[in-house]
Amino acid sequence: MPEIIPNRRNKEDSVKRLKAMRKDPQYQQATDLYKQKESKQEAKNLFKELTEKHGYREYDLRAYCKQWNKKKGHLSIGARISQQIAKRAFNVTEEYKKGKREKPRFKGRRGLSSIEDNHIDANLRFKENTIHYLGLKLPLLYDQNDPIHTHSLQSRIKYIRLVKRNFNGRIRYFAQLIGEGKPYIKTKNIAQKREVGLDIGTQTIAIVSEKKNTPAFVSSPMSSTYKKRKG
Repeated sequence: MPEIIPNRRNKEDSVKRLKAMRKDPQYQQATDLYKQKESKQEAKNLFKELTEKHGYREYDLRAYCKQWNKKKGHLSIGARISQQIAKRAFNVTEEYKKGKREKPRFKGRRGLSSIEDNHIDANLRFKENTIHYLGLKLPLLYDQNDPIHTHSLQSRIKYIRLVKRNFNGRIRYFAQLIGEGKPYIKTKNIAQKREVGLDIGTQTIAIVSEKKNTPAFVSSPMSSTYKKRKG
């Protein structure tokens, strides 16, 4: 799989555009208007104008990615994959903008650890248990005796994601196939119609079923133990 670096440049560019938009005097004006209940719509319109002015939209990042939509060269990744990278970069920067995460960290020369396509018939294709990607043919290795694997491959594959992992210095590539339909359920996990009794307390929840007469206790969502685990 070719080395892919554009994600770093996309995020750097999206953060630069966000910074430029925030430095615009109209941005503070729009922020102040948004705090006023009667001026929210005016503020939204002004924010929209600012995103267009500074090119801070997913559409603009997609246009920026077109430089990597080449058929040759080590940075060739295909149009649809570059769109997915632009989407990823924009969503991360949006979360940073809204204060939901810290400033995005950029990938270095190692490139991306995963790529995905938004359509099965685009750059990443799956045919006859083989992944086709920009001239590469990557046969899929899987356990033919595993019912989960065989069930998944019998389904219609909708999307593909290639993932790179480092195991003790050895680079391995994995394929994540997103299929259509219902997941395989093992026999032991098939739900059965039985009566279950629950006794909800402040610290624990007691569970009794027909199969197990001895009550089982689990931490209640309100207990300090549960909150510590979640934290």
